Amino acid sequence: MGTSIILSIALTIIINLFLARRRVKI
Repeated sequence: MGTSIILSIALTIIINLFLARRRVKI
């Protein structure tokens, strides 16, 4: 029922982690 919401939240967290890692690498 709330699968779309969970997926969107998970994607947001993953994207934030990737951006944070990229910022640190730079």
